[in-house]
Amino acid sequence: MTTLQDFRDPTEQLHGATHALEDAIHRLIGPRRGVVANAVHIGPSLYANMRSDIAGQQGTGLGNAARSLPPAWLAAIDWLHDVERTVHGWWIDTDASTESRLDSLSRWQWQKADLVQVEDMTARVAEWVRRAERLLDARASFPVTGNCPECHVAVTKSIDACGETVRSPVLRASVSGAHCQACDASWPADQLWALADLVRKQ
Repeated sequence: MTTLQDFRDPTEQLHGATHALEDAIHRLIGPRRGVVANAVHIGPSLYANMRSDIAGQQGTGLGNAARSLPPAWLAAIDWLHDVERTVHGWWIDTDASTESRLDSLSRWQWQKADLVQVEDMTARVAEWVRRAERLLDARASFPVTGNCPECHVAVTKSIDACGETVRSPVLRASVSGAHCQACDASWPADQLWALADLVRKQ
């Protein structure tokens, strides 16, 4: 079946494909920005966040687990190995980090003959981004200890089933976002990292 894309100029196709690759790579290794309490916060890249979280879960650094890991983080380790093995095959440079290789790929002057390769790389990087976001979301259900950036309350009190007073953090996070039980302020899932960064700096 003939599509409109079949009639596009090859130069135009390459231009669109290289921009798509640049965007996908930026989503993986570029700094993330978010707004919390009317302030812009800049956090580590998705790739850097995955590496640091995996290292923290393992306890001894990448590759040598000091304790048993839940299935989600075994999948995360597989994700990291897939990214690094593939990128090192795409860009042969024994001294360059994975992030440096990806940055070089995003800046490379691709030729028309490279169109299919560029499109394949873009699809692969975009899938890495989707997988990383799912893996990070899977462990995003937790109480957040600290003051709410909006109302500045840290702890809420409630009565449990036994009639006892229970103190708990006002901030609760889940895969869908974070919520303050004191003032009802909320943050979407893609702002969880920015909220955590702000609370950590209090």
